[in-house]
Amino acid sequence: MATFRHILQLGRAGSWPLILLPVIVPYLINQPLFSVYTLWLFVATFLIQITTLAHNAVSDYQWDVKDPSKQHHPLISGSIPYEFAVRFTSWSLFILFLLLLATFMLFPFANHFYVVLFLYLGVVGGHCYNDFGFSKYTYISWVPITTWVCSLVGLGYFLGTKQYHPIIIYIILYYLFREWFQISYSGRVKDINTGERNELKLMGARCEEVVTSEGNIKKFHPGYSWIYACGLTFCESVVGLFIFLQYAYNPYTLPIIAVLLVMGWLVLYRIVKPREYNHEKELVFLTLEEIIFIFMLPVILSPLIGYLEVAFILVFSLLWFVFVNKYLIWNTAITRF
Repeated sequence: MATFRHILQLGRAGSWPLILLPVIVPYLINQPLFSVYTLWLFVATFLIQITTLAHNAVSDYQWDVKDPSKQHHPLISGSIPYEFAVRFTSWSLFILFLLLLATFMLFPFANHFYVVLFLYLGVVGGHCYNDFGFSKYTYISWVPITTWVCSLVGLGYFLGTKQYHPIIIYIILYYLFREWFQISYSGRVKDINTGERNELKLMGARCEEVVTSEGNIKKFHPGYSWIYACGLTFCESVVGLFIFLQYAYNPYTLPIIAVLLVMGWLVLYRIVKPREYNHEKELVFLTLEEIIFIFMLPVILSPLIGYLEVAFILVFSLLWFVFVNKYLIWNTAITRF
């Protein structure tokens, strides 16, 4: 019998801020944090999180059922029947799309043409990833899912203003490199032991068992994939610094940005170097790296958004990550995906 907790697990509710921030950060450049429209965006992004990630779980079922590291997922463990999950995702996606389309047309300050455009672009990207074989059967799975995330960024921005400004291009670029890294490096490291297509293996990355005096352990060898990961992170960092210098320069935020950059690159070194491979530890460092770079953009944009507003959404996101995952969903402070 599926419970509310199982539905939250299916939709990976603990990682909701990773959907919230790409929408709310560009939106807040032009609109206040405390308004009924902003509140609806919080609710809408949560519903997007639950429905789209549940859709992904259903689409990946035939792969996940063979993966020992994913036997705790409610769909794999049998906590949620597969037939129920299919019906739930089909109806919720359809209803949510109509709901978003209707409510977003009520935003008086939105550019409704671009809102509809990015909403449809997100639908196309999501279906290409989940339903048309890009997720597991190609080496370019990052293309549709990056398209989906970038559509959320454009959606958030044009929900907040009718006017185009060049800054949105660079914000989209920042998230493009971030999501590209998440799907094409972090996701592939996480699934390095599965039989799905993995571009890192083309670069020589592999995970092998090694016999030691303490027993068998797994060793991760990155091959040339570390160049790929560092290249994507370098591009992301350059775009972030360009936004800071060109549109949001403030000497008081510079030290915070510098600290986040150093922390991010130090964690990056941990996840690209040869090492003993432990799936649970990998999730911790992969999640930490993602949070650092996701959080860095709001800090960069804080002169435009507002310092208290940025502090609020980052503290809220961090508390959500920790407490919802640990006390409501997984009994651990990170999402077990």
